[in-house]
Amino acid sequence: MSKLLIIVDDKHKETHALLAAEVLRKAASELKHSFCIEVRTPQGVITDITPAMLNDAESLLLVGDVEIDDPALTNLPTITASINEVLDTPSKVLERLSKSTDSSPQTGKKSLPSPLVQRVSLIHLWLLRAYSWARRIWVMR
Repeated sequence: MSKLLIIVDDKHKETHALLAAEVLRKAASELKHSFCIEVRTPQGVITDITPAMLNDAESLLLVGDVEIDDPALTNLPTITASINEVLDTPSKVLERLSKSTDSSPQTGKKSLPSPLVQRVSLIHLWLLRAYSWARRIWVMR
């Protein structure tokens, strides 16, 4: 059982991102994968990835218009997919991800980012969460 980190982002339509996340959730459950999904929409981040999830992840799936600026994510085996590809054949996307994980060299112990990088990543996640909540409150007015 592999530990997947999935980030879904559609800058234009929130419903597409939510549908893709739900389809991937069902497909990953059927394939017995352990997974965490972060959904990014124009209104903000719906589900956040914690630093503990980052440390446990073995591979990364980027769906849609995802921009990665977190150095902790660059060390993971990564594949990208379009939202349409995920909505049409989610199991094939997950199989492609597991094949890329199997073909990547195993070094035994995973190298952890430095404490400074972990701290910056944590601050970045907190700022994203605060921005998301502030935006929700502002929209409710």
